[in-house]
Parts: sequence; structure tokens; C-alpha cells
Amino acid sequence: MELNNFLIRTITALFYGVIMIGSVLLGLVPFFIVLSVIIILSVLELNNLFKLIEIKIKPSLLILFCLTYLVVYLLNIFNKLQDIVLLAIIFCLFIFYVLIEFFIKSIKPIHNIVFTLFTFFYVTIPISLLLNYVIIESNLIYSNSNINLSGKDLLIKDIFFLNKNNEFIYTSKIIIAFYSIIWIYDTFAYLIGVSLGKRKLLKHISPNKTVEGFIGGLLITIFISLFFRNFFNFFSTIQWVIFSFIIAIFATIGDLFESMIKRFFKVKDTGNILPGHGGILDRIDSILIASPIGFLLLKIFL
Repeated sequence: MELNNFLIRTITALFYGVIMIGSVLLGLVPFFIVLSVIIILSVLELNNLFKLIEIKIKPSLLILFCLTYLVVYLLNIFNKLQDIVLLAIIFCLFIFYVLIEFFIKSIKPIHNIVFTLFTFFYVTIPISLLLNYVIIESNLIYSNSNINLSGKDLLIKDIFFLNKNNEFIYTSKIIIAFYSIIWIYDTFAYLIGVSLGKRKLLKHISPNKTVEGFIGGLLITIFISLFFRNFFNFFSTIQWVIFSFIIAIFATIGDLFESMIKRFFKVKDTGNILPGHGGILDRIDSILIASPIGFLLLKIFL
């Protein structure tokens, strides 16, 4: 039974990986579409959980707001819109839901508003930040001393400019590296935890997480990151070690936080769209918390 479950998990993980990496390699539009689908599925999954405690977040309207924010955030990256527009959308979201609760006789109006905002900040903000991983200001790339401008650099080869003034570039390398770190850590933490794990990491939150899995996955991820510079030449080796270490730590926090959510709602998985894994949130939980910290590291290193 365990072998069969492992095979199902592996096949699903490969399919998920192909979708995530494939969309990045195909360009900005496919990547944007996949991010939109992730937001939609995540909102629907959280809505199903909230229903268990009679919380009503009006998912259709929330999805509309989330996707609107994603579009506006994309325009904001290209300096087409001011930051105040992003804040205005969040404010409008809050006011709109407050007004709805004024006129609808719901059982838990304050809870509805709070859980709506939680969904927006937990899912939409981190997913939107992933756009910063693929759209980079060209001066940041070319001013980085780690970049080889001879054309032999793997990063430079897959870049195409997004506007005629060469102000922005699209690259798949940074987001692929980000995904790889999380997946490497998750995979080895799981394998080591299953085979060697004895001490529970935080049993009251996630009974399956072990100290051995956490430390083993972290060490292997850091070791593999030593070779990242051979493939992703926009960070130095020490930067890759720091980046991988911090991302792996926050990926663990993301995993544990989602486990806390599931324990609160007393469910094993957030959904069943991914056989062997559960819902989409069960796959992107690490990304949701690691994305903001990764964004900050990109700002620092580049």
C-alpha cells in the first residue's frame, strides 16, 4: 500500500512539476495563466474549509478581486501604475465586503470579512510576488558582476526583452531555481523523515514531520546549492547557500502553517485535486510563505 501511494505521489508530483516549469519556459502569458489558476483553486479550497465553520467568503467575488490585483500588480511591475493603486484595491476589497455584510444577515459577519482578507493575503499576495521572479529590470541583471555578458551565460541565453526600450527582461532561471530549492528540500525531507525519522519536529501541528527529515533535507539542499552557480550564474556560491538555506527554512514554516490550518478545520487535506498529495494548497504551502522572503533576497542580492 505504501509503495502504491509513493508511486501515485511521484506521478502527481511529476505532472505538477511539468505544469509549473513548462508554463515558465513558455513565457509570461502561460506563467500568468497558471498563477491565475492556482489562485482560483486555492480560493475555492479555502472556501470549502470555511464552510465547515459556517464562514462565507463569497468566492466568486473574491476570485474577481484576486485576479484583478494580479493584473494590476503585473502592470505595477512595469511602472504602468503607482503603488497607491495596489493599496486602493486592498482597501476597496475591505470596504466592499463590509458593505455586503451590512445588508446580508449572515451568522458571522466579522468572521466572513476576516477570513476573506486572510485568503487574499495568504494566497494572492505571495503568488503575485512570483511575477518579480521572472520580470527583472535589465539594469539589475547587467550590473551584476556575476553575469557573463559574453553570451555563454545560461541566464542570458533564455532572456527576451519585454519592451522596445530594453527596460525589462523575462527570464525563467530565477523562478526555476526557486522552485528547485523547495522541491529538493521537500523531497529529501520526506524521504529521510519516512526512512530515518524518529523525533517529531512539532507533533501538535504536524505529526509526520521529523527532526531528522528537517535537518537532512536542509543539509542536502544546501549541498546541492553549491553547484547551482554552474547552472544559474546570477548569484555567487555563497549567495546560493544563503538563499537556499533561508528558502528551505521558510518553506518548512509554510508547510507547518498549512498543517496548522488543516488541524484547525480537522481535515487531512485541503482538497483532492492532486492524487496522493491532496489539494493545490497542499502542494504550494511552502511557496506561499517562501515567496515573500525570496523576493526580499532577490532585492538584496540583485
